[in-house]
Amino acid sequence: QRQMCIRDRDKLKKDSDDLKSGLENMAMDDDAQFDAYIEKVINKRIRKIAAKTCIIILASIVAVIFCINPVVSLFFPNAEKLNERDGENPSQLLKLMRAYYETVYPDKEVTMLEVEKDGFGCYTIQTVVMDHSGVTTRGIGGAPTVEMAMKWGRLSVESDPQNLATFILGKFYNGTVYVQPEDVIADLEKLPETAYIYVNVSQNQASDVDDVMVKAGKMLDWIQVYQPESNFQAGVRLAVGAACEEGDAERPNMSSEEIKEIYLSNLKLLQENYDLWKDLGLYSNSTLHYVQTDTIQNVIDAAEKDDSFRTKNYFISGSKADVLEYLKTTDCVYLSVENVQYSIFG
Repeated sequence: QRQMCIRDRDKLKKDSDDLKSGLENMAMDDDAQFDAYIEKVINKRIRKIAAKTCIIILASIVAVIFCINPVVSLFFPNAEKLNERDGENPSQLLKLMRAYYETVYPDKEVTMLEVEKDGFGCYTIQTVVMDHSGVTTRGIGGAPTVEMAMKWGRLSVESDPQNLATFILGKFYNGTVYVQPEDVIADLEKLPETAYIYVNVSQNQASDVDDVMVKAGKMLDWIQVYQPESNFQAGVRLAVGAACEEGDAERPNMSSEEIKEIYLSNLKLLQENYDLWKDLGLYSNSTLHYVQTDTIQNVIDAAEKDDSFRTKNYFISGSKADVLEYLKTTDCVYLSVENVQYSIFG
């Protein structure tokens, strides 16, 4: 035990001598030299901390870009892939937006889409919308007129300066007549002979679509299908500005049975993609309908059970002479003039 104490004492003496030697080696000649040394040590530590911080930030960015972002995108629809063309056919996203617009809007048509990826399951969709009423610039291509967004699988309108994604109430009869049809016709008779007229028509009674197609001819732009069993009344376009799919350009020459097939095809496409478009809303006449999973399915079921194909509300456009001749020989309960141009050219 005595030997162990001697060894411990010798070890402590050696450590004390080493510490004293180290302190003597670190001894500075003056305060300035000591301050410089301290500054050097501090700067070295700052550089180490800054380097570690930069590494952590860069690692976080890499993780977000290459790990988190792709994982988030996996859980939501990819708008870029939905907008990829299938050969000569339009993309699934374009077909969906065209179906939505012609189901809801009498005088609007989606003609083009461009998708920009924002990351984390979010996309900006630049949309070109054609106005069949001639109120805004008519055209198939050109600058986007409506900016939409798809955020985590849901579509919404971000910018609509020309109101091309805004549903206007009062286009068709909703129980109240503000101006009698004969008074509207009298006002139209005062227009120049070159006038080109866009007008929404509501009949007293529903007519077979085939009869309206024959009577209106090329003037018939859009019809709302009459289905009294359903609160929501869907429509289908006959005058197509952009022939995106085979047969689009031939719609004015199709039979009412063929138009009904297109009508049902649009509704089924909307039903299959309900979660994508539901936040855009559903409108008909002067009503905003509460969108539920069975809203469109109810319309499909009613149409498939009904052998008839009728309409009470529709949208026509044509020369003053043709439109007046049509209106004077039609039992109208309500007329809403959408637009009047000096001629077909504007």
